[in-house]
Parts: sequence; C-alpha cells; structure tokens
Amino acid sequence: MRSAIDLGNLFSQSSVTVGHVIVALLMAAATWLLWRLSRKGATRLLGRLSGISEQAKSVTARAVGYAVLLVGIASALAVLGVTIQPLVAVCLILLAVLALVLRGTADNFAAGVVIQTRQPIRIGDLVEVAGCRGFVKEVNGRAVILLSPDGRTVHIPNGETLSNPIVNFTAGGVLRGEAEVRTARAFPTDRLLSLLCEAARGVPAVADRPEPEAFLRSAAPDRCTVLLRYWYRWDMELEAGSQVVSAVAAVLERDGLPAVVVTPPPRQPLTPPAAL
Repeated sequence: MRSAIDLGNLFSQSSVTVGHVIVALLMAAATWLLWRLSRKGATRLLGRLSGISEQAKSVTARAVGYAVLLVGIASALAVLGVTIQPLVAVCLILLAVLALVLRGTADNFAAGVVIQTRQPIRIGDLVEVAGCRGFVKEVNGRAVILLSPDGRTVHIPNGETLSNPIVNFTAGGVLRGEAEVRTARAFPTDRLLSLLCEAARGVPAVADRPEPEAFLRSAAPDRCTVLLRYWYRWDMELEAGSQVVSAVAAVLERDGLPAVVVTPPPRQPLTPPAAL
C-alpha cells in the first residue's frame, strides 16, 4: 500500500501557503545575492584604508556578510511562520555585549573610515588637532599619527580627531605671517609703511599674492608701532620670518632709521603697567 503526499493538502492543513514558500525562496535568493555583494563592498571599502591588517579586513568583511545572511534567513523563516523572536533576542544581546566591549575600538575604526574617505587631512599635511601641531605621518584604523616640529611622534585617536576642530595649514597653500616694527617717528607715516611693504616683497620666501600690507598700530611724538603682514608658503614659516626681519632691518638701517623688528608680534599686556 502506497501513501501519497498531496502538496496541496499539506498546505491546506497549515497556515503556510504555496505563496509563502515562493516568497521565502525569493527572499533566500535575494539574501544570497546581498551576502555576496555586501562582502565584496566591504572588502573594497576596507581596501581603501591603510594601517589595517589584511586579516582584520577579511574578518570584518566576513562579519558584514554573515550579518546580512542572518537577517535574510531570519526574514525568510518569519514568512514561513517560524518563531524567530528568541533568536533575535539572543543576537541583540550578543551585539550589545560586543558593542560595549569594543566601543572605543569601534568608534575609532568608524572615525578612521570617515577620515580616510572624506580626507580632511592627508599624509604630509601640517595640521593642528586637539592642541597638537605637526605633520601627518600616518592615518590608520586607530589613530592619526603626527610628527611634531620638535621631532615628537603624537598619536591622536581617530574619534578624538573628528570630535575636535581640525586646522589644516596646508590646504590653502599659503599662510599669513606678521611682524611688528617699532621705530622713531622720524619718517612720514606713509613713507614708512611703503618701505616696509617694499622690503617684504623682496623676500624670496614671501608669496607674491596676496601682497604684503602694513598698518599703523600706535603713534606718539617720538615713536610709532607698525604691524607688517605678509604671506608665505606653509612649509617655510621660519625661513620667511627670518628673511622678513633681516630685509626690514636692512631697509630701515639704510635710510638711517633705527628700529626694532619682532616676529611674531609680542602679545599686548592685558593691563597697562603700573605707574612708577
């Protein structure tokens, strides 16, 4: 005696219909396709990041693929009427524990992805981040590594880099420098300002554009103070300042005008000195 299983009778006795099975199969196929695409996309994105080992990139890409696969399978089972709430609860608990354990690492990794994709800073840039100034030596999955002008290596976590203002001195190409000139008021003011600008324009380290400019800051019968502004290439700060001081001092000495030239200008006192 043979027993035959009628597929239609089987589904007629259950809440699962042929339509549900077809939808579940389509979702499984879509899940398989998304699993492959997600792994390839994650691998391609991680391949653009430097400072991350190949093993870490491979593990991360697999984790992304497995997450997509788990969600797709769970959705297909839900269509077939399988209770997946316990499985979802366990997965959420595991994800929460993992997020708490790897919170700092994950934050820095995500921030590193943003830094290396948007590129607010690049290797070789002169930047200032979180009060630290230096040349960008490396940007990896954990930190931005700066080489300070005095030779120190500074590691700034990626999360802290993004949460603080980033000052990029290299992006504009040129930076502004200032020098203060204190001299006796033996020259007409216009003539003095013109001489200072002319001296700055003749300095090799000073950029042609924007042009140097001078402003009278204070004047008295026997002395005056002038602020000289000039622009220089970002990697020639010390050279430009030294050459400007030498050129201005030479021009004023040539014209017989004793002066004191200081760069950068000293900070003004917050309160006037007490009378003697």
